[in-house]
Amino acid sequence: MPNIPPLGPGPSGPVDRLGLAPGAARTARPAENRTDRRADRVEISEEARLLERLQNQTEGRTDRIERIQAEIAAGTYESEERLSAAIERFIAELDNESLI
Repeated sequence: MPNIPPLGPGPSGPVDRLGLAPGAARTARPAENRTDRRADRVEISEEARLLERLQNQTEGRTDRIERIQAEIAAGTYESEERLSAAIERFIAELDNESLI
């Protein structure tokens, strides 16, 4: 078995949790005089920002979907104006795809 010295006070005597010998004066510096403190910093990744934007869009879409579902259930969703607008958007999409 290796020769392990006994545990106990070090060569200069016992030390408390702060590293001070018993009876040593404890002087605390006021917080405003401390220059060694560093401010915490948070960095938000680009992925987190994208996720937040998607989540915000989803919340807005949920409201819209619920409103449209209620209109469909009430029979007030389909109208001539909406049908014409949908057809115009569809034709515009087809025109844009044919340009690609």
